[in-house]
Amino acid sequence: MSNFLKFITLFAATFFLFVFWGNNFFVQAEEQDEGILNYSFRPDFNQPLWCYNFGNNLKYGYRSEEIMALQKALKIEGFFNFPKITGYFGPITLKSVKDFQAFYKEEVLKPWKLNYPTGFVGPTTRAKLNKLYGCETHQLIKNKLISYLSEPDPIQKEKIRSELFSFGKSTSYHLGLVLKYLTITSEEKPLLFDMAGQVKAKEAKNIFEDALQDEDVNVKRSAIVALKNLGEKDSKEVLFEALEQETNTFVAQDMLDAINTIGPDKKDIGKLEGFWVKSEDQWQGNQFAIKLLIIENMKKTGSERAGEFLLNKFNEEKDVNLKIAIAEALGDLRHSPAKETLNSYLAELETLKPEVVEPGDELILAQWQEMMDTVKTAIDKLSQ
Repeated sequence: MSNFLKFITLFAATFFLFVFWGNNFFVQAEEQDEGILNYSFRPDFNQPLWCYNFGNNLKYGYRSEEIMALQKALKIEGFFNFPKITGYFGPITLKSVKDFQAFYKEEVLKPWKLNYPTGFVGPTTRAKLNKLYGCETHQLIKNKLISYLSEPDPIQKEKIRSELFSFGKSTSYHLGLVLKYLTITSEEKPLLFDMAGQVKAKEAKNIFEDALQDEDVNVKRSAIVALKNLGEKDSKEVLFEALEQETNTFVAQDMLDAINTIGPDKKDIGKLEGFWVKSEDQWQGNQFAIKLLIIENMKKTGSERAGEFLLNKFNEEKDVNLKIAIAEALGDLRHSPAKETLNSYLAELETLKPEVVEPGDELILAQWQEMMDTVKTAIDKLSQ
């Protein structure tokens, strides 16, 4: 082979390797994040205020600061699930953009008479991004929040509230940020906490948790509801800690309800047992409702220890309605040692069947029958 042919062969092989490896590198860059972007202008997305005005068309293969902002917005929307912001428009970002376009197809695809997403960030995609995360939007939401707080007319107030919710997931993001720096009074906090909880403004989670120590009961209770709506597992521990110190029986009830919604687990049994004792001591004014929530929480743990504890309380409890609630929980927990006890209780209930003598007795009979059915169902579960 001549030197010229050797040169051509070597050049072609090198070129092929460069194209193949180089393309493979950039395709995997987003997935590996190995030294892709170390730009000095990389923005800090942890700043308390973040917004971005999208001004350029973006497509597959590009790398830029604007693509970092794109990925941030797509992450907030729930479409970009890669753990890091890379600034590289690779296959993951391409799919995320397509999902975004399909979700907002009426505004993004329909103007172009397109039925399928393209993955190209053009004028209508940018317009939607700017509507959701542009800096003007952030200021607009802030202004609407201020208007919402100051508006005395309930009808106008509800109109502003609906307008705020129309921003979708960006409302959650911007509202969470606004709560971090907007000075609001104790009277205003419940309104904003309620709204922030409904749109699941995770950026405000720490604010809700701090509010559990607020002296204003209304602020505290609205923060509990917001945490309940967020449903973040790590908030459960904060609620447990606050519950240890809580003296207000209705706030305690709210906290137990939030914990029940978030979801207790087996390691929480000891705390729940302690709260049962506390309900008979410090929370007597609302003891029945609190015990019912403790029963529900214990049932959700699915643990054998919960069954043992509730069986002991069933034998001690004098309140018939609480005994029925415990019986139902024992059945759901499949705590088989309770079967004999429940059979004995069922026989006892049968001897207490009320007679229908005068108006109103039918209701008492219906309540008795409901209790019988609940205990029978629990026994059936224990027999399976």
